[in-house]
Amino acid sequence: SSSGSSEEAAYQDVDDGDDTGFICKVLVAYEAKDNSEVTLDEGDVVEQLVRIDQEWCGVRRGDGAEGLFPFNLLQRMSDEDCAQYLDELDKGSFLLSPGRVR
Repeated sequence: SSSGSSEEAAYQDVDDGDDTGFICKVLVAYEAKDNSEVTLDEGDVVEQLVRIDQEWCGVRRGDGAEGLFPFNLLQRMSDEDCAQYLDELDKGSFLLSPGRVR
Protein backbone atom coordinates (compact mmCIF):
# COMPACT_ATOMS: atom_id res chain seq x y z
CA SER A 1 0.00 0.00 0.00
CA SER A 2 1.35 3.44 -0.89
CA SER A 3 -0.93 5.48 1.39
CA GLY A 4 1.31 5.22 4.45
CA SER A 5 3.87 7.92 3.69
CA SER A 6 1.47 10.67 2.63
CA GLU A 7 -0.74 10.08 5.64
CA GLU A 8 2.28 10.31 7.93
CA ALA A 9 3.28 13.64 6.46
CA ALA A 10 -0.19 15.08 6.99
CA TYR A 11 -0.17 14.28 10.70
CA GLN A 12 3.49 14.86 11.39
CA ASP A 13 3.12 18.43 12.64
CA VAL A 14 0.30 17.50 15.02
CA ASP A 15 1.81 14.32 16.44
CA ASP A 16 5.12 15.99 17.08
CA GLY A 17 5.56 14.57 20.56
CA ASP A 18 4.14 16.61 23.43
CA ASP A 19 2.84 19.77 21.80
CA THR A 20 2.58 21.85 24.96
CA GLY A 21 4.69 23.92 27.29
CA PHE A 22 6.54 25.81 24.57
CA ILE A 23 7.56 29.42 24.76
CA CYS A 24 6.42 31.01 21.52
CA LYS A 25 6.86 34.37 19.86
CA VAL A 26 3.92 36.00 18.09
CA LEU A 27 4.68 36.52 14.39
CA VAL A 28 1.58 38.54 13.46
CA ALA A 29 -0.63 40.69 15.70
CA TYR A 30 -4.09 39.23 16.26
CA GLU A 31 -7.16 40.74 17.86
CA ALA A 32 -9.48 38.43 19.77
CA LYS A 33 -12.85 37.93 18.06
CA ASP A 34 -14.60 36.84 21.26
CA ASN A 35 -13.78 36.27 24.92
CA SER A 36 -12.41 32.76 24.37
CA GLU A 37 -9.49 34.21 22.39
CA VAL A 38 -6.59 36.45 23.37
CA THR A 39 -5.31 39.59 21.69
CA LEU A 40 -1.55 39.64 21.09
CA ASP A 41 0.88 41.99 19.39
CA GLU A 42 3.67 41.04 17.02
CA GLY A 43 6.74 40.13 19.08
CA ASP A 44 4.76 39.21 22.21
CA VAL A 45 5.96 36.07 23.97
CA VAL A 46 3.48 33.50 25.26
CA GLU A 47 3.44 30.01 26.68
CA GLN A 48 1.64 27.48 24.53
CA LEU A 49 -0.50 25.47 26.94
CA VAL A 50 -2.39 23.10 24.68
CA ARG A 51 -2.76 22.32 20.99
CA ILE A 52 -6.48 22.29 20.12
CA ASP A 53 -6.31 21.33 16.44
CA GLN A 54 -4.48 22.27 13.23
CA GLU A 55 -5.50 25.92 13.54
CA TRP A 56 -5.80 26.78 17.23
CA CYS A 57 -3.87 26.42 20.45
CA GLY A 58 -4.36 27.64 23.99
CA VAL A 59 -1.81 30.15 25.21
CA ARG A 60 -1.00 32.11 28.37
CA ARG A 61 0.01 35.73 28.02
CA GLY A 62 2.61 37.45 30.16
CA ASP A 63 -0.09 39.08 32.28
CA GLY A 64 -1.63 35.68 33.04
CA ALA A 65 -4.55 35.93 30.61
CA GLU A 66 -5.28 32.65 28.84
CA GLY A 67 -7.19 31.96 25.65
CA LEU A 68 -7.18 30.61 22.13
CA PHE A 69 -4.75 31.87 19.53
CA PRO A 70 -4.15 30.90 15.87
CA PHE A 71 -1.38 28.31 15.88
CA ASN A 72 0.16 29.45 12.59
CA LEU A 73 0.81 32.95 13.97
CA LEU A 74 3.21 31.56 16.58
CA GLN A 75 6.84 30.62 16.25
CA ARG A 76 8.30 28.26 18.81
CA MET A 77 11.37 29.85 20.37
CA SER A 78 14.68 28.02 20.41
CA ASP A 79 16.18 26.89 23.71
CA GLU A 80 18.71 29.73 23.52
CA ASP A 81 15.98 32.31 22.95
CA CYS A 82 13.96 30.85 25.82
CA ALA A 83 16.96 30.99 28.16
CA GLN A 84 17.62 34.60 27.22
CA TYR A 85 13.94 35.45 27.61
CA LEU A 86 13.68 33.83 31.04
CA ASP A 87 16.88 35.59 32.07
CA GLU A 88 15.35 38.93 31.07
CA LEU A 89 12.18 37.92 32.88
CA ASP A 90 14.17 37.44 36.10
CA LYS A 91 15.36 41.01 35.78
CA GLY A 92 11.75 42.09 35.47
CA SER A 93 12.32 44.00 32.27
CA PHE A 94 10.63 41.84 29.69
CA LEU A 95 7.07 40.76 30.13
CA LEU A 96 5.15 43.70 31.47
CA SER A 97 6.02 47.00 29.95
CA PRO A 98 5.75 49.84 32.49
CA GLY A 99 2.42 50.99 31.09
CA ARG A 100 0.79 47.61 31.65
CA VAL A 101 1.71 46.93 35.25
CA ARG A 102 -1.58 48.09 36.77
